[in-house]
Amino acid sequence: MFVTDERVEIVEFDPETTISDRPPNRMWIRAKMNIKIANKVKGAMVKIGPDGESVELDMGENLTALLIHNILAWAGPDFTDPMTGIVIPCTPENISNLDANDPFVVKVADEISRRNLRKKSPDPKSSTANGSLANGSDDQSTNGHQNVSLRLATMIKK
Repeated sequence: MFVTDERVEIVEFDPETTISDRPPNRMWIRAKMNIKIANKVKGAMVKIGPDGESVELDMGENLTALLIHNILAWAGPDFTDPMTGIVIPCTPENISNLDANDPFVVKVADEISRRNLRKKSPDPKSSTANGSLANGSDDQSTNGHQNVSLRLATMIKK
């Protein structure tokens, strides 16, 4: 019912099973968004127009806000300045400059989205008390063709 401040580590690749000459990048994300953070992410898409009265919707801003409000820290070779050896700060500006097509960034966005999908409400008419479908799955499955972070960013149901 309540969201804690628990952090979850996401690793770029498993160094035990992947042969690489460098260590993996790591990001720490929120285990789950609370109401306040979720509303900040949703609200980032809506802006008051230049006339002060109209409302503008920027669907692309949702993914940026999702990452800004959920990535708490990072470490690894790609987050270290090669000239100084200093870790690049995990700031909203630096998060905004991440490559949206980088496989690790996509992995992190998908994990944030997966952890924050709305749970299906139990249906008293269903065959199970927990709201699961007969086959044991629910409609929040990530096995579909559409990317989870894309569904959350665009608010399109599966």
